[in-house]
This record gives sequence, C-alpha cells and structure tokens, in this order.
Amino acid sequence: MYCLHILTRVCADRRVLLVCSVYYKLYKISEV
Repeated sequence: MYCLHILTRVCADRRVLLVCSVYYKLYKISEV
C-alpha cells in the first residue's frame, strides 16, 4: 500500500510504476 501511495505522488514517472508493480507482485507472492 505504501508503494501505491508513492505512485500517486510520482505517477508521472513510468519507471517507478513499473518497478513498484513488479515489487508489489513479488511481495504478494512471498506473502502467500
């Protein structure tokens, strides 16, 4: 969720969106 908060602040940077998206997926996988 923290990642999404950052994305709303720097949504202009697509690289942040991509990295955050991948990171969130990895986090969700490791959580489950």
